Amino acid sequence: IDGRYSVISNWDVLINVKNRDQKNENTELFSRNYDIRGWELTPGIRWRYSDRLQNGAQLTYGRKQDKSSVQGAELEAIRVQADGVYFLVDDLQFRYRGEYRNMLLTGETSSLGEFELTDGAGLGSSWMWGVQFTWNVNEWVRTTFRYDGRTVQSGRNIQTMRLTVTATF
Repeated sequence: IDGRYSVISNWDVLINVKNRDQKNENTELFSRNYDIRGWELTPGIRWRYSDRLQNGAQLTYGRKQDKSSVQGAELEAIRVQADGVYFLVDDLQFRYRGEYRNMLLTGETSSLGEFELTDGAGLGSSWMWGVQFTWNVNEWVRTTFRYDGRTVQSGRNIQTMRLTVTATF
């Protein structure tokens, strides 16, 4: 369920409610089995300063259970997200996003069950961030530079950069 309400001309209040049901059964590899059920509630705000600048923030709280786990695995998840877009000039756009996650698991589940419960973020606290510049060189060519990063609880940060040139013929 998604909802949006304009408080005043350039401020919106957002709400998102999700009910989740994911199941995987494998008769040969029992460590691949999970039966995840849960919900998420995400309130947020979006601010449009102008047609050129928009920013938003969201807070997500959710709970999930792996019903296939003998130990009764239950996850409590909190996410804080911020994002925005800024049109620097007519042909140059800048986007950013950042996210903090905290995943707390009680009980035990399989490694795949843990991955699915945490949406791939892993247990504990982690950060994700990214920026993107898009330049419309002309009506046929677009260049995009993207930088993404995330922290990993058990190792070094993961960072990627990508440069894409797209041409339409």
